[in-house]
Amino acid sequence: MSLIHLLNASLISEGDEVYFHFKNFYFSGFVDKLGMICETKSNNIIVFLNKMPFENLTEWADACIQEIAKEYITRFSAWKRCTHKNSGLVLNNLRQLCGVFAVPKIPVTNATITTL
Repeated sequence: MSLIHLLNASLISEGDEVYFHFKNFYFSGFVDKLGMICETKSNNIIVFLNKMPFENLTEWADACIQEIAKEYITRFSAWKRCTHKNSGLVLNNLRQLCGVFAVPKIPVTNATITTL
């Protein structure tokens, strides 16, 4: 599951901020309409000016940690450590909600109406 699934389920919106702390760093970025992370900041300074938006949360967090913080860790779970600023929820919680509540819509037919 990726951020686009959370967007499609209306659990997050275009322009919402996601963030995480790592040691003395505060990383944040905004979710665009395609579920990519753009406008990354490190301690409120814009970074990655010459990079395309990040396609997924893990790549974004890894790039922040490796390229900005100059750390090379292998056990960082971005979904469990990144927070959706607008709701205050960890993205893993939103991902779980998406799995539970984002049930595909049943097509409306005579049979489904009768069943309901």
